[in-house]
Amino acid sequence: MLSIQSLTVKADRIVCIVRVEPPFPRSTDEALMDRVLEQYPDLPRHACVNDRGVTFSACMDSTSTPHLLEHMVIDRQLEELARASDHLEPSAVNVTGATHWVNGEKGTARIEVGYCDDLVALRCFSECVDYLNSLV
Repeated sequence: MLSIQSLTVKADRIVCIVRVEPPFPRSTDEALMDRVLEQYPDLPRHACVNDRGVTFSACMDSTSTPHLLEHMVIDRQLEELARASDHLEPSAVNVTGATHWVNGEKGTARIEVGYCDDLVALRCFSECVDYLNSLV
């Protein structure tokens, strides 16, 4: 199970501590990504700082599941912002994130994601965690 341990709203970002517990996988694979992309088809085009390329597509088949969650939350926020404003293009908003393991042995990771609306971002974290748990 993937679970949110804490959510902290800061002035410019949300800090989320998540825990990955068996049977939930700690890293993605092609099969999981195929299922995720059904709901989140824009993820491969996300800008992403990683060792294999400049977009999320370069690492998405073998990255940490918290890193996947980071990109899903960003994607979901952009979708919500576009829906809320007819004239706002998602590309005009710069929402970034970062993820790292806090304790790899215990499956605990820290995800930081920027936001335009903190309530939207908090809801997106919850929805994305629920969606991922429904897949496993």
